[in-house]
This record gives sequence, C-alpha cells and structure tokens, in this order.
Amino acid sequence: MNAKLGVKKKKRILEYIRWFSIFALIFLLIIDNYFFNVHFWYVHILFLLFTIFMLGLLFSYTDKGKRAISFFYESKLEMYKVVWPTLKKTFYTTLIVLVVTLLLSLILWCLDTILIYFVSFFTKLRF
Repeated sequence: MNAKLGVKKKKRILEYIRWFSIFALIFLLIIDNYFFNVHFWYVHILFLLFTIFMLGLLFSYTDKGKRAISFFYESKLEMYKVVWPTLKKTFYTTLIVLVVTLLLSLILWCLDTILIYFVSFFTKLRF
C-alpha cells in the first residue's frame, strides 16, 4: 500500500516537472523573441522550431497530453465512420440554398420598395 503511494507521488512530481519545463520553454521563447532580435533570422527560426518540437515532446508525456493524443486518434477513427454525401447531393443542396437565398432576397427587396413608397407618400402629405 505504501509503495503505491510512493509511485503516485513520484508520478505527480514528474508531472509537475514536465509542466514547469513547458512553461519555462515558453518563457524562454518569449524572451528570445523580445530581447534577442539582433540574431540572424534563421537562428530565430531554428530556435522556434526546436522549442516547438521540445514543447510537443514534453506535452506528449504529460497526462493531459496523452489524453489529447488519444482524443485526436479516436477522432480520426470516427472520421472514417462518417458517411459523406456524394458530389451530386452536395451540388443539389448548394443549388437549393442559392435559389432560396435569391428568392428571399427578391421578396425582401420588394417589401423594402413598397415600404419606401408608403413612407414617402405619407411624408409628402400636407395637412
């Protein structure tokens, strides 16, 4: 029982160290981008790529990172299960949306014209 608590405590400490390392790398990236802009541009890009790689690597070893990777993997598997519409169905649906939009815009234009006519008629009346 005591050995399990020791293992859990060790895992929790390692998790804290990983998260601290992630935030430290982000802080170093901000400092490099803000203060050390006298370097050549390729030094910045190499440091940025290295830091992003290290951040991804560290994040993949955390518990939340493992859950995120598992979620993305399951989402990819779920994408294969979706029945996607055919090109013909997509074309007809798009055509229906365009026709309905055109009809509604014509109806609104007619209503707007009629309302403008009535408003101008009533505002020109003099008593």
